Amino acid sequence: MRFIFTVLLVCQTTERLTDKRVNLGQNVTLDCQIDVKDIYWVFQKRTDSPVPILRTFTSDSTSSRLKDQSLKDKYSSLTLSRLLISTVTINELGIYYCVKTGSFLQLSDGIRLYITDVYKVANFIVIKRKSHSNKRHLCTSSEAKAAS
Repeated sequence: MRFIFTVLLVCQTTERLTDKRVNLGQNVTLDCQIDVKDIYWVFQKRTDSPVPILRTFTSDSTSSRLKDQSLKDKYSSLTLSRLLISTVTINELGIYYCVKTGSFLQLSDGIRLYITDVYKVANFIVIKRKSHSNKRHLCTSSEAKAAS
């Protein structure tokens, strides 16, 4: 099944993407446009292969199965077609798809999850300037000044 997801997502990457802007640390809900009971949620980082993360079986939020149990605190199914991502970190930034399985595969448009221009990485706050130079300033969390 993973090979089929890979082929579909490679073909799909030129299709439409919906951008969803989030702040690190917030919870976010993604809606699937495919209205069926049995879907997979698939996640893809820019340079990685797609990875199935969750499968739903019915409209009941308790009827879902995670691909990897280590993801249970990160991903959950709210309803048939809604994925909840808890406490977003940079690891969850990328493109999410929902996929209908069965006699043929149907792939939704992708939802690209990205963060705002100000974010914290380790003990640094990175601020992306809105200028042509695309220069970044780093501040430690204990400092309020920008470093050149």
